[in-house]
Amino acid sequence: MLSLAFKTANADKWSSPYMAKKDPFPNEWEEVFNLSEKDIESPEFIVVLEDSVVWDLPDPFCCIVRSYNRKDNTLREYAYKREGVAQRKIQDLALDGLELTILTKTFVATINYNDETD
Repeated sequence: MLSLAFKTANADKWSSPYMAKKDPFPNEWEEVFNLSEKDIESPEFIVVLEDSVVWDLPDPFCCIVRSYNRKDNTLREYAYKREGVAQRKIQDLALDGLELTILTKTFVATINYNDETD
């Protein structure tokens, strides 16, 4: 079988005639792999914890609802500007038995959470 990969004259990397242009986000895992421990900054636990509990809901939105269906493993997210519409959607999704995560400006909550790690 004839290989269509060839080496370009001015680069050490292999390319294919089917590639229209160079990948704008090359995978440079070797550079990360070769870093020493001194090169990688490690944040303190308290900083990570504080960052994980802070969220910012943009001004026009009052609520974000994330629904997870365990049966078909799908995740959907809905953003609402009006509270009444969000309440109706939350009620409909909860009655369908979906696992919900609700984010408002003041709290994060879950509904129908079922931890199936038996």
